Amino acid sequence: MRKHQFHTWVTAAACWGTIFAPVASDGTHRPVPSWEELTLRTAPFPEPLGEQTVVGLSHPEPITIPRFLGIESVRNFGSIVPADALVVNWALARLGAGNGDEVELGSDRVAIPALASELYQRYRRTRKPSDYLGGGLVVDVWSGAEGIRFASADRVSMGEATGVPAAAGILLMLAGGPAESGVIAPECLDPSEFFAALGRCGRGGGSLGAYRLRGSEQGERIRIRDLLNVSVR
Repeated sequence: MRKHQFHTWVTAAACWGTIFAPVASDGTHRPVPSWEELTLRTAPFPEPLGEQTVVGLSHPEPITIPRFLGIESVRNFGSIVPADALVVNWALARLGAGNGDEVELGSDRVAIPALASELYQRYRRTRKPSDYLGGGLVVDVWSGAEGIRFASADRVSMGEATGVPAAAGILLMLAGGPAESGVIAPECLDPSEFFAALGRCGRGGGSLGAYRLRGSEQGERIRIRDLLNVSVR
């Protein structure tokens, strides 16, 4: 069986703290890099998002997916839109928004995360209003020279995007599974069971599309059901 490479791109509006700080496969944290040291890419999200700039970020998938699915390497990229929000969040993370340090302000000592949160809220109140774009996901899976892209986007809120999958997991727990105890990565769930539960608590929208990849170019659309009949050598 070939080893696969797995690349994900995500975008959503949020304040991320230490997600900009690289984390090694053994869990070792490194400092938030300077802007010049960040890994920047361009990702082609479906509408209503369109093409967006994304940056290499820390997330569980690069550690959990190789462990549970036999994937050779995983890279995770993400972004916040509009672009100035991405820069502000990176700057706050670079200044220590994700750690528990304190800073002296006159005669007081203030926790940096609390100060960063207040600064970010002030940025949101003073910036020019813009339309909410929503969130999206692009996943590129490579086996040798062959690649498939899964892509989805919708104007779904952050609360719904994160809450509905969690609700689907709770439905599986109430139905008696999974049998294992402790912290379980989503990759351990049976896809057919999870998506059936997802259909029971989600409102739909943001339909997922699959496309062939040729080099870095997105090719023709393919049916996800046909992928179930493809044997991996």
